[in-house]
This record gives sequence, structure tokens and C-alpha cells, in this order.
Amino acid sequence: MMDIAKLAIAPGLLLMVAENVPKLNVVPSCQTAGRESIVAGRNFYTCVADEHAARDKLGPIWHYYTPVEKSQCTQTTSIGGSPSYIELTVCLEFMKEARERKALIPAVRER
Repeated sequence: MMDIAKLAIAPGLLLMVAENVPKLNVVPSCQTAGRESIVAGRNFYTCVADEHAARDKLGPIWHYYTPVEKSQCTQTTSIGGSPSYIELTVCLEFMKEARERKALIPAVRER
């Protein structure tokens, strides 16, 4: 069962955010990857192993991401019914990098 925290982002609006890495069903995406693989040795089983490795690496760093980043990326990578921990990790890294870069840009002052 996934641990859920509620984040109030606006009056009357709640965003459900996982406190732990969500449990994704990677079987559909790995079945597709196995069928359409053009790389020698890349099959369903190596895909599942890669996904599990990505999930294991994501666990210890899950707290580095904001609740909004986690929610948006989890939803985005689940579109189409083929979620992926690898895609989730890439999305989170892009979001985190964008947040960090934005923090480096000085605020534009009104004239």
C-alpha cells in the first residue's frame, strides 16, 4: 500500500502525493520493449531488471524532489498505461534541474 500525504495547494484543492516511491506496473512497457527491441540482448527480462534497478536507486533520493514534481512526473510517466521508473527518474531530474536553474536567475525588477 502506498503512503499518501495530502498537500493543500489552494483553498479546497488537495494534491495527493506519495511519501514513498510509487509502485508501478512496468510489465506492459517491458513487454513492448522486449517485442520491439533493436538492441541485441535487450528483452523483457533485462527491461524488468533495469526498471527494478531504477526503482531501487530512486528510493534513497525520493525526498529530494518536491511534492509537485513527484505528482506531475508520476502522472506523466503513467499516461498510456505503461509506466516506467526510468522515465519517472528522468522526469524528476529535469524538474529538479529546472527548479535549481530558476533559483539562480535573479528576479526581474519592475521599472
